[in-house]
Amino acid sequence: MDYLLKFCKLYNQQGCIFMRIDKKFFLIILGSSLEYYDFVLYGLLATQISKTFFPASNSKLQLIQGLSVFALGYLVRPLAGTILGMIADRYNNVKIFAFSILLMGTSTLFIGVLPSYETIGIAAPLLLILARIMQGISFAAEIPGAVTILSNSYWKQNISSSIGYLMSSTNFGFIMASILIYLVHLFFTEETVLSWGWRIPFLIGGVLAFISYYIRRDLTLFFDLKKNCPSRISLKQFLSEIVVANFKGILQGTGITSLIASGTMFFIYLPHLLEEHYTLSSHDIRLFFFLGLITFIVFCLVFGKLLKNYDIRTFFIGTILTFPLMVYFLILQINLIGGRPSLFLLFACYEIYMAAIFTSGLSLLSQLFPLHLRNTSISWCYNLSFSIFSFMPAIVTYIIAETKRAEIISLLFFVLSLILIVALFSKNLNFIKRT
Repeated sequence: MDYLLKFCKLYNQQGCIFMRIDKKFFLIILGSSLEYYDFVLYGLLATQISKTFFPASNSKLQLIQGLSVFALGYLVRPLAGTILGMIADRYNNVKIFAFSILLMGTSTLFIGVLPSYETIGIAAPLLLILARIMQGISFAAEIPGAVTILSNSYWKQNISSSIGYLMSSTNFGFIMASILIYLVHLFFTEETVLSWGWRIPFLIGGVLAFISYYIRRDLTLFFDLKKNCPSRISLKQFLSEIVVANFKGILQGTGITSLIASGTMFFIYLPHLLEEHYTLSSHDIRLFFFLGLITFIVFCLVFGKLLKNYDIRTFFIGTILTFPLMVYFLILQINLIGGRPSLFLLFACYEIYMAAIFTSGLSLLSQLFPLHLRNTSISWCYNLSFSIFSFMPAIVTYIIAETKRAEIISLLFFVLSLILIVALFSKNLNFIKRT
């Protein structure tokens, strides 16, 4: 780890996209990467999990049941995020942040060792549901907790770069999961993968999460906990401040995170959309999807660095104004160009825009709320949006089935962008002064 820190410091001195990284910051982004790895494993292995934990009477019903359990991880997030955010704001956000990865590691490891439906019957899917709910509770606290700690600490003077690193680390977790699953399929037969090979990524993820929890506990040594903890106001006053005094901020924050959530879920759905409605190679689609993830990592760092010198709200508004047009033309060009060049443009350009939206959007979100309400408010906005737009694949499928035109989905992004722009102009944002 020391070599990595020295490497990043060296590049920072040369004016590269890297910022100065210390042990505190490294522990935050490392844990976020592992949490994202654990959370997305279920979606990537949904077929194998469905066949293991649900009765085999109907293969399509199996998959639907498995994906329904996957959605539970999103649906529990608003309530879980709000409760954990309140505890973090009123008592100790650092300890809740460490607890989230411990819970994720426990639930991930539990899925990896859980007996199949053939072994324990109906108890198998019920325990799987419990484990997925635990994962949802854990992930509800991760990104909001990380954004809050970054914006509360001395990184607030470099918030865009901090957010850029944070979001790069989450996608790195996605890539880790994808590579490990690919290796499992490479070294084992399909029968072995279905029998027990799919459990390997879960076991590895659970162990890594426990290791991350052990080192993340050190964060409590780096922060003045009394300084980070707000004064003890009553619960009634606390909720009143969030709902009444910061109502516009909540609306703005939900608008920002809604665009983030819808864009993310649409990207996850893109491979299925391309396979279903276009004559493109499945292998090429997966390859450029993977390259899109790498593009996102790089450009989160790039935009994080660039936004240190620009007005964040102006950049964000410009990005979301052009985002729907970009989606429209990128989907349209698939019919005009086709093949690998078309896939390259689609995934690369889409993920560059998503990097811009994530980096600037979360930087704005971190500045919307006062310190003593920040974790709860961010959790509320972020998790509610992802719960709502966990249905994005179903919405897209319905729209395309009715219109027979995939590019029509850009209208949804246009409506979200328009509503968000109106919300952003309804209240002046207090930006952090740059030094």
